[in-house]
Amino acid sequence: YYGGNDVTECGVCWSTGNDPATSDSYKIAAHIDDNFTVDLSGLNENTTYYARAYATAESGETYYGNTITFTTPYIVVLPSSSKVTVTNINVSSATFSANVISNGHGTILDAGFVYSITSGPTLQDNKVSCGAKTGSFSAQITELKEGTTYYVRSYVTNNAGTAYGEEVSFTTESIKLPSLSKVTVSDITYNSAAFSAQVIALNNGTLEDAGFVYSTSLDPDVNSTKISCGNVTDLQAPSVPLRASTTYYVRAYAENEKGIAYGEQTTFTTEVSPGQSDVDADDFTPEEDWD
Repeated sequence: YYGGNDVTECGVCWSTGNDPATSDSYKIAAHIDDNFTVDLSGLNENTTYYARAYATAESGETYYGNTITFTTPYIVVLPSSSKVTVTNINVSSATFSANVISNGHGTILDAGFVYSITSGPTLQDNKVSCGAKTGSFSAQITELKEGTTYYVRSYVTNNAGTAYGEEVSFTTESIKLPSLSKVTVSDITYNSAAFSAQVIALNNGTLEDAGFVYSTSLDPDVNSTKISCGNVTDLQAPSVPLRASTTYYVRAYAENEKGIAYGEQTTFTTEVSPGQSDVDADDFTPEEDWD
């Protein structure tokens, strides 16, 4: 009851400027009462508003209450993260790195990486959580399969849900047979010689054994005469027992989880033994007539 007149309407008016009036935005209360509630709608996010109650008397005059101010919050949307950088790729592991670009005006609940051997990995595939990160995050991924292509995306979760970064792919390195040098043969006598060689590259494998194989036939292998030097890359056999006046073929060998590899073949002939003539060495008896 205002100025001797009945109230015909009451409500709330608001604007982004001070002292809002019914010429600004307003909403009429559902019931005329000393206490009433009005829900405001159509407001912009992150905006400061001024609001006050009003009542319109039967005379047509409008009366206003005290002005209050409030600021609307941001609307929380999905967050975003950067494309993954993949480094330190080897046979069974790699390092993933990314950044949170935006928190979507919400609270970051989790961030990390998802990866798979098929495109479009999600949280239902392989997942590595880095926790509630707000900046950069990284993780070393292990137990990958060798020689395999993987697809990876970063992910970030906030109050609105989970969003994924741009997908990248990478391929782990493959294990191959070791690489070996040609055997160097030295100190050749009638009954021995020295062998030396190198395992040039392990080719991402684990060296299990290496050494020399030799024979009087071409292309010796581990089923021929074998000298093991163990799992070393510098191969040395300083005194190999041999027969006099005999041609030998020798190769270095190395074994890893992929199998056995051989180096280039070397051929040499031992010297004639002391007291043995060239004729003896050529398998002719002294009594035979060369004429």
